[in-house]
Amino acid sequence: PRRFYAPDGQSRVTAPGGMIPSGPLGGTIFVDGEPTPLINGTEVVGTAQVGGNNGNSLNEDWTSLRPGDERNSAFLHYKYDFDSDKTAYVQILHGEHAVTAMPAPTGFAPGWGLTLFNDNPYLPQSIVDRMAAANVTSVPFNRIYEDLAPSRLVRDTTRTTTVGFDGKVGERLYLSAYYQQGENIEYANYSENGLLVRTDRFYRALDSAIDPATGRIACRANLAIYGGLTPDQEALVTKVNPQGRTVSADPESNRQCVPMDPFATHLPQNVIDYVTGGGSYHRQQLEQNIFDMTLQTDIGQNRRAGSISIGGGVSYRDENLFQDAGGNADDPRRFQDFGVFSSYNNPADQIPIRGLPGFVRDRGVFFTGNPNSQGPIQGAFNVWEAYAESIVPIIKNDNGGGVELHLAARYADYTGSGGVWAWKFGGDWRINQQVRFRGTVSRDTRAGSLSERFDTQGAGANITQGQDPVLPNETYIAGLTTGGNPNIRPELADTTTVGVVYQPQWAEDLNLSIDFYDIKIKDAIAQLGTQEILDRCYLQGAQDVCALIKRNDTGTPYILQIYNIFINIAETVTRGVDIEASYRKRMKIFGGDESVVFRFFANYLEEVSSAFVGVEPLNQAGELAYPKWLLTGSFTYSNGPFHFNWQTRYREGTIRNLLYTEGIDIQNNHVSGRTYTNLNLSYDLDWGKTTGQLYFYVGNVFDKDPPLVPGGVSGTTSMAAYTDNGRFETIGRNYNLGVQFKF
Repeated sequence: PRRFYAPDGQSRVTAPGGMIPSGPLGGTIFVDGEPTPLINGTEVVGTAQVGGNNGNSLNEDWTSLRPGDERNSAFLHYKYDFDSDKTAYVQILHGEHAVTAMPAPTGFAPGWGLTLFNDNPYLPQSIVDRMAAANVTSVPFNRIYEDLAPSRLVRDTTRTTTVGFDGKVGERLYLSAYYQQGENIEYANYSENGLLVRTDRFYRALDSAIDPATGRIACRANLAIYGGLTPDQEALVTKVNPQGRTVSADPESNRQCVPMDPFATHLPQNVIDYVTGGGSYHRQQLEQNIFDMTLQTDIGQNRRAGSISIGGGVSYRDENLFQDAGGNADDPRRFQDFGVFSSYNNPADQIPIRGLPGFVRDRGVFFTGNPNSQGPIQGAFNVWEAYAESIVPIIKNDNGGGVELHLAARYADYTGSGGVWAWKFGGDWRINQQVRFRGTVSRDTRAGSLSERFDTQGAGANITQGQDPVLPNETYIAGLTTGGNPNIRPELADTTTVGVVYQPQWAEDLNLSIDFYDIKIKDAIAQLGTQEILDRCYLQGAQDVCALIKRNDTGTPYILQIYNIFINIAETVTRGVDIEASYRKRMKIFGGDESVVFRFFANYLEEVSSAFVGVEPLNQAGELAYPKWLLTGSFTYSNGPFHFNWQTRYREGTIRNLLYTEGIDIQNNHVSGRTYTNLNLSYDLDWGKTTGQLYFYVGNVFDKDPPLVPGGVSGTTSMAAYTDNGRFETIGRNYNLGVQFKF
């Protein structure tokens, strides 16, 4: 099968020292610049193998469990009481969150790979001779460059200021109103260690030749004998890129070019400085203004069933987004003003850089791993809303029973989406003090957010063995566009919930409830993800999804670009059951003020499916992202200021992918479940006006390892994916000791 479990998984298309993956010289790897045959491992499947001589050091040297993470926050709340029933307040929040990604080597593999030509002066003579014997003028070349291992820092700063009023403004009339202004600034520094590769410079430096005038190695595109231009001449070269923007060539790339030895064990610093260009950044600013006013009252105080609660109000919200990208302090230019040119792809480009992949040329200047070098991105919207809701008692019995109706309606007018209604009709039937039934039918709406509409980012997607149904044995990199789609429509949801609550008299403080829910969303706004786009298109035949894939129309049909943007899925259905139980008991075992609390939550997911036009819905309940059963149980013992809490979470085993065929796509399509236990001890502190708590927390008490989640051997790192960091605990048992105060 294309995915299987084995130690020492290695790539057959790339290597730390370089590899010729295919063609007459295919299967040649380079160790310290010297060519040697690739030795097959004990198992060979497509572009991967077990064992062999390709080396597995990258697995040990470059794997990290979790990036560096830092959080800081400050909060201020001031409240002023005019009298007993009128309060005004001011609230300020400031928070920062910074994530520093661990360094990872830069890899070049098929689709984003390299091409070496027979006149490259760095080629070993034995390779030149073999190329001549095979009558080829170029060979594909893939390599992982450990000297080019970028890290990046992403810092988010959030600030909000809120002023509000709550209070009685008339007989049984209450007003709640607030205004909030907020801002979030995200700054992504891709120059954290200056090792992010600028792709146009990398391919230019790679294509080198002997300068006849000096006898030295130079960048081939700079030499007039091969059609090269001077920096001043390049500055005059322009074109309209695929996004419709007029861009120019970058004369500094010509002026500073340093030829690169593709086989060097370690790259010289001047080569690193040139191909990285010092790095880049992007900055995103999101601003939001919100005003909300609600009035609430009761009428019909003399009704036998009870008074009717009525509330209503208006709200306004506006949001705007601006995102831009640029260079570093030494080169602060905006890279979207420049393009990537190759006269070997298009003679009109005039600049003779060979071996440049088509999608790199079409993207313009960008850095490997940079989510946004295209910009600026700007967008805004606002929404006016008016709403009303009411709780209407219908029947009230002497035994504590009764019936209530819950009614609500809301009208929202969105910029760009128009007006849309939402409503709710619900009921609560208490048969007696022990049994209560509840149910709701509602129409819910949501328009796309700013990020879902406008926040578009670009990067590369690792296509590993088995991911691409058209080229199942290939590992390569495709261009990836993620994020915003300004054309998405609002989503509409029809939700039905029915439940029962049981509070038996024979067990005081025991609460049991069960609720069934059914949610159908029309035009649901979602991103499918790279693998889901490929599977839905090629395995299910969803033509709307196939439009998100662009392939090479000449030669091998590698994927050039995947558009993982927000789209309106025809319909999604989510259906399941929520179960909850709690029990509290006061006691005196050790002679103190003691109590125990048991709580239990369970969710059973019967269906989570999405349907596209002309395609049968795929129920993904039981797949990796959607386990059918999730259970959480906790036990808390308190004795005065001392508290002991024991929590256990269970996640049921799942199928890796419902579209995989076991034995062909995967060796074992099952991912085992996990049970995690957490322990928390705390002690309350009380020093008059100052209170606090001392706490000690142990996560993953029994040190459970994550289950194996089969992935594939990446063509850009030679590393095999073997677990899912987002859904399972990966750092083992962990401890937190702390103290907090309130004064």
